[in-house]
Amino acid sequence: MLTSTRLRGGALVGVLALAGGLALPTAAFAAEAPDVKDDPIHLDTGHIDAFNLVLNEDDTARLVLKEDVTGSHVLRTPESVTLAVKSQAFSTNLPSAGVPEGAPAELYHLPLTQDHELIWPGWDSQSVGSVYGSQAKVDIDVTAVDGPGEVFLWTTGQWGGVAPLLTEGWTFPGTIHQDFLAHVHANWGFTQPGTYTLTAHADVTSADGTQTSTSNEATYTFVVAPVPTALSVSGAEDEVAPGAEVTLTAAPSPAEATFSTYAWQTRASAEAEWTTVDGAATSTLTVDAVAGAQYRATVSGGKDYASGSAQPIVVESDPVTISTTGEDPVEQTISIAPLADHYHSGSPIDLQIVADPAVEDGTYRWYLQRTDQDQPVLIDDATGDRHRIPAAEQALNGAEVIAELVQDGTVLATSEAVTIEVDDHGAAPLQKVSVGGIADHYHTGATATLTASVTPASVLSRFEWYVQKEGETAPVLVEGENDATYAFSVTEDLAGAAVIATLTYDNGDSYVESAPVIVKLDDHGHEVPDTDLTISTNRDADDYWVGQTATLTAEQSTPTGLTEHQWLVKLPGADGFAAVDGQTAAEYSFKPTLANSGVQVKVQLLHDGEMHAESAPITITTQQREPVTTLTVTADKESYAAGETAQLTSTQNPQTDESHYHWYVKRAGASDFVWVDQSRDKALAYPVTAEDDGAQLVLRLFDDTHAMIAESEPHTLAVATGGTHPQPITDLSIDGLAAGYHVGETATLTAVQNPATDEDHYHWFIQRSGDADFSVISGAGEATLTHEVAEADAGAQIVAKLYDHDHTLVAESAPVTLTVLPGDPKPATAPSAQTEDALDGVDEGGITASTTTPTAGQVITVQVGEGTEHAGEWVAAWLFSDPVLLGGDWVQVGADGTIAVTIPADTTAEAHRLAVFDADGQLIGWQQLQVAAATSDPGTGAGPAGLPSTGGEINGIVLGTAGMLLVAGMILLLARRRRGADGIVSE
Repeated sequence: MLTSTRLRGGALVGVLALAGGLALPTAAFAAEAPDVKDDPIHLDTGHIDAFNLVLNEDDTARLVLKEDVTGSHVLRTPESVTLAVKSQAFSTNLPSAGVPEGAPAELYHLPLTQDHELIWPGWDSQSVGSVYGSQAKVDIDVTAVDGPGEVFLWTTGQWGGVAPLLTEGWTFPGTIHQDFLAHVHANWGFTQPGTYTLTAHADVTSADGTQTSTSNEATYTFVVAPVPTALSVSGAEDEVAPGAEVTLTAAPSPAEATFSTYAWQTRASAEAEWTTVDGAATSTLTVDAVAGAQYRATVSGGKDYASGSAQPIVVESDPVTISTTGEDPVEQTISIAPLADHYHSGSPIDLQIVADPAVEDGTYRWYLQRTDQDQPVLIDDATGDRHRIPAAEQALNGAEVIAELVQDGTVLATSEAVTIEVDDHGAAPLQKVSVGGIADHYHTGATATLTASVTPASVLSRFEWYVQKEGETAPVLVEGENDATYAFSVTEDLAGAAVIATLTYDNGDSYVESAPVIVKLDDHGHEVPDTDLTISTNRDADDYWVGQTATLTAEQSTPTGLTEHQWLVKLPGADGFAAVDGQTAAEYSFKPTLANSGVQVKVQLLHDGEMHAESAPITITTQQREPVTTLTVTADKESYAAGETAQLTSTQNPQTDESHYHWYVKRAGASDFVWVDQSRDKALAYPVTAEDDGAQLVLRLFDDTHAMIAESEPHTLAVATGGTHPQPITDLSIDGLAAGYHVGETATLTAVQNPATDEDHYHWFIQRSGDADFSVISGAGEATLTHEVAEADAGAQIVAKLYDHDHTLVAESAPVTLTVLPGDPKPATAPSAQTEDALDGVDEGGITASTTTPTAGQVITVQVGEGTEHAGEWVAAWLFSDPVLLGGDWVQVGADGTIAVTIPADTTAEAHRLAVFDADGQLIGWQQLQVAAATSDPGTGAGPAGLPSTGGEINGIVLGTAGMLLVAGMILLLARRRRGADGIVSE
């Protein structure tokens, strides 16, 4: 037993200062006596402020313990609480850079950031600020430690590494000094299991030194559980009848150990392979007795950093053998292999059947039942012994999966259900709902067709649509509209109406909702003026060099407000003009070639689908620049096997300063060359497939205007065919396609096999608009493709192909089509967390809400800036004081300079501030709102409420009066601002 003490050098000074403090004038409002509980309690998880300062009735400081385990901010006497450090806190092979000097590599470690399986102790001095001020100095002095080992305390430095929190050294006894009031958490390390008693008091001094106080002396007890060193299994000692139930029990040694993650394995005999027992996750296991069957248990917990990353410490029992009195009947059983303890949204869920006895080429049915479904639902086309759910999501949390083994329609065996656990640790669902199809404006009587899309894809498919008409204070449910598409006639009373789509569970519970879109009615009120339509080009003349891009722009002599166009082309030798599919913007880009030199292009301006104006045609001619060098391509081999990579290199003769290259491929039967995706160097590593036999590759060199100045002779690939390896039978599909992408955004697509096979060799191919064939996407050889969307990808098709180990094609997906959205891309990262500090010193203004007295749950529109200067930009709208990111994501400013946001239904009825920030996190403006409480009228069909909210929430200190709340808030914000430089984590 180690006993350490520390002299209380400042005790007499503190007492004298306290005595002097008693002579000071009393506060106008004396503090109420704190409600401190004294009943014994054992805490082994949760947020705990062990050293927590509060005020006595006479404004002196009192040291108590505060916990959020049994309630919110529950105060307790430290002597009444046992703080249990579970065996799960044990860490071994800790990296030296992560622990203080002198600390062992094995510690019972309570981390700086919260581990929800352990206690999270810290300290909080903020509650004394109302008397001593936020800049008061505090010393928390642990004067004695009685226990079997040492107690370390440290934090993380600003640039990583470790940093001390004690005035001297790394271990208690010691003093925690604060230059201002703060709420702090830290790393704790106990070197040995057993009971530790810490004796502590606190000294508080106001910033001007006029007020001081020394708290009571308090005793804290930490009980550290040992790590299990062995595991035994009982229950198989006696012989039983075949098929009788046998209950096995695993017991750790020492018995005080608290590792709690159990697993069981079994095998038919001592010679067989071990398999995991599905669903067995406790210390007991009940089985039907089978002669000779063996079982063993494991229990795991803690962390072992020997491999460089934390792995659980596993303790395994010796096997036990079941003995029976007779022969066992053979029964076919199937089970589903154990799932992960939990999944995070976006990760795949792989399901596999274990059959006993083993079954070859069996046919199975898979069923899934979510918590919102009344019965299991058959998973279409899943007939193999393995199935992959492409991506976990919160809607699958608690879902059960079962499987059946069938033969000729007869069910031979049914598995027990396994449960999918999805835990994103408090984060909102990944899925975002967006509403597309909203027009800039509608005419009275027109039909609006809106489509809700979900990114990433969800297992849910039921929607609810809500409409909030202008002047109303809450969205109203549209009865009977539960599909992803909602079509309605635009009437006058819908002018300015907000429409919201909510993705729901099958039982109608809300999952996630879209940002509102606004219906804008404009019957123009006057005739659209006549205008002359002309075409300008991105060159002074209408002639281009091969390789350059022609960008044509429609210009109106008199602005009409019309924005819909239709581009038409007439190729040389054609009888007339033909519309170019999908080209309806004011700008049209394409690459002229020698073959289409002399093409004529014109454009029409449309009004309600009818031609309002038409330009005269212009003629685009194309010329080939004289080559400035000769390109020679050399390959590393004369022929390739499918699956190999062809290494192609090139040389210039004579050498030039130009280095802008592209490679192009034309497979057998294709009409023209297409760009090898992302090829921009003089060398090319080209993955060869069986379809490349006879394909030609050329290299082209371009100048700084992208005019082609050299082209190599075609190099022909020779590909040898593979053997006759039997091909697994599977279908391939592509998941993850979003409804649309902005230029610069990433499309993440996943190839899904059904049923799953052992093959994992993929290639991805793309065919852009105008390309004669698909081109392989360089570097894409796995089941998931991440593709940065470019402007040229509008309308591009992507396919995935699966190959076996001989590189014979096994399966090919149907193509998916990329839709490129207009405007700037949404920022790749979520909006940065904002606090009300950003509004300090900034005058109200910069934005204008449609109402300053909204009702909780109401949709409002916000004018961003003075006019349309922010149109098309992505912004984040925050509601303070508790920061809430409205809509949980970025919002794009409309063409009229406005955004629409929903005031959360749980917003408190009081004054709030609405602020809008740009994509760089800079404040655009803010406005004061007085939010009214939501009204509940079943007859109106109240709008969506209680949906997951995203964005951080800063929890302030709630005091008795509005003035005290303001002071406490200022103290909290100042403390946070000051702590940031220390690398100390605070709530």
